[in-house]
Amino acid sequence: MMAEQPLNAKFVVEELEVGLRVPLKRDEIIAIDREVICDVVKELMESENGKTIREKAEALGKLARQVVHAKGGSSYEKLNDLIQCLCKPKDTKGNGP
Repeated sequence: MMAEQPLNAKFVVEELEVGLRVPLKRDEIIAIDREVICDVVKELMESENGKTIREKAEALGKLARQVVHAKGGSSYEKLNDLIQCLCKPKDTKGNGP
């Protein structure tokens, strides 16, 4: 479960800019002091940078809900395509789903 965390952090923090990186020392992989976490949460909740991050995250959340729930959204349409494919009767020659 930890293998993808550096990639997730790079994507969320650097690409999408909707998160903050927790400062780590190289040897501090297992445990992080509560003060470090507290400082990052305070920055996220109280600073201008944190406000910008929260606004971006909210906008991305709205977009994600639209593509999943709204008719015409890409995820909505792909799920409908899958349902239609699975509901087709099986071809008697073995070519169907």
